[in-house]
Amino acid sequence: MTDAARQDIQPFLAAELDKAFSTPEDQRTRVQQLTLSRHATLEHWNQKLNELPPSSQVYAATSFFNSAGNFKPSLGPREVRKLVRGDIQSPREIMLPGALSQLKDIPWNPGERELSQESERRLTLAEWISHPRNGLFWRTMANRIWQHHFGSPLAGTPNDLGHSGQAPTHPELLDWLACELRDSNGSLKHLHRLILNTASTYQQSATFRDAAAKIDASNQYYWRMSPRRLDAESFRDTLLALSQDLATEMGGPSVQTIQHASRHSCDAHCRLQRLCPWRVRDDTAQYLSLFVSAPFQIHSCKQWIVRMHPAGPQNGPYPWDHCRHWHS
Repeated sequence: MTDAARQDIQPFLAAELDKAFSTPEDQRTRVQQLTLSRHATLEHWNQKLNELPPSSQVYAATSFFNSAGNFKPSLGPREVRKLVRGDIQSPREIMLPGALSQLKDIPWNPGERELSQESERRLTLAEWISHPRNGLFWRTMANRIWQHHFGSPLAGTPNDLGHSGQAPTHPELLDWLACELRDSNGSLKHLHRLILNTASTYQQSATFRDAAAKIDASNQYYWRMSPRRLDAESFRDTLLALSQDLATEMGGPSVQTIQHASRHSCDAHCRLQRLCPWRVRDDTAQYLSLFVSAPFQIHSCKQWIVRMHPAGPQNGPYPWDHCRHWHS
């Protein structure tokens, strides 16, 4: 519903609400009961929203800032010119945004936007890629979501679903999931619920069966739920939760969890966990180095402390302190 339509219907809803309030409770129709229930629900959540504290800071990107050396703001898309034989010394005419002309079934910029701003160009490209007729996009998304839940994708090369990639083990299932994702207006929640709640494949146990393993040792046909390793980020979150150092409030800057002996110095004793830890591209967080040669199947924090004690202090105090805190 558009904003204009919502404004037009507000007087009608208000009148219906007043009528429902003035009607005795035992004489209210089903529609009046639903109207009052909707009103109570809206009031409840509006009250909850009003109780939220105001935001102290807003973290956002901008194109308007003071220049710092060669780091200058880009106030608009830069010109891209045609380079004959790649010669940058002789640029020709300005090239405008466009799509692959061979893909005629997927229209480019059907709304004829004026692509003078970067945001308009990005939006047009996103709409072209995610067009309902672009089956490759929807299959790729469905394949990656399946991989997220099962550890292995339906098509073994998630970065290449073309002729040079591996064929999917379940092509009909992949097509059906892609259609479900497309027809639900790209709702990832819909596909997650479909896989988790209705797929008996996901609800299987990890019980090993010799007879099935002889036929399908790699479990590519999903006769059981394959055991999966816990990633380092999830292990870190679990470690903080066990030591009661996990901060559950939302918002705020990224946590600095790494130390640099040469260029930077960061606080490794940070007791807060955020969704996006602070990182440097050419370095590795120190808590990750503890798991380079160790298995992820940690049965208890005590066993982890005993096994990692010789290497713990040399690799930084962060995981050591949290495990010792929890164990004590």
